[in-house]
Amino acid sequence: MDVSCRVCYATLVTEKALGKKLRKCTRCNTALYASREAQRSHWKLHKAVCRAPNPNAGAGLTFRGVF
Repeated sequence: MDVSCRVCYATLVTEKALGKKLRKCTRCNTALYASREAQRSHWKLHKAVCRAPNPNAGAGLTFRGVF
């Protein structure tokens, strides 16, 4: 992924503008934040959708490609 597209969920600053890598939410590994403070300020909104990744997602599925 192009780093210029990665945006802090709380401050909307891009990784490129920030000049350093954004931090991932340690629970869902999806939300990105410029700092710990940004993550804490956004938590009230994010906690409603924050879920740990399901390790069994896709279990039992088989690939049936169309060729």
